[in-house]
Amino acid sequence: MKKASVVVMALVLGLLLVAGVSPGNVNANECDLALWIHPNCTVAESRKTIYTVDNAELRVGYYRTVYYAWGRFTTSEPGATVWLDIDTNGDGHWDEHSKIDNDGYTWAHVTNASAPRVEAMRISIRHANNTWSFGPWWSQDGGW
Repeated sequence: MKKASVVVMALVLGLLLVAGVSPGNVNANECDLALWIHPNCTVAESRKTIYTVDNAELRVGYYRTVYYAWGRFTTSEPGATVWLDIDTNGDGHWDEHSKIDNDGYTWAHVTNASAPRVEAMRISIRHANNTWSFGPWWSQDGGW
């Protein structure tokens, strides 16, 4: 009987240890920026989907006093690309226009001291037929 209870306890402990290291339970000390901004990471920092356009989303998060942006397709669209548009001077037009890598990640520092400062950002899609869809501009100060 004692052997059976020891085996059961070992199995339960093993299951708890395996569950404790799953990607969805990464704690704040172990979660680097790339993983934090990924949807499988559950760090208790501010992170949310801020805007969607068609089948893409722009996520904005606040991590260690800096805002970051992250974009991805939410459903497959063959031949389309997602772009992150960055406005550096507040005129409502993009000054930097970066294609999101094939792995689905991109980010921009919004509140850091490096120049140029990011005043606003949005996500856009270039569809396979060469038409564009644009999300609204998002800024640290509450949006335009």
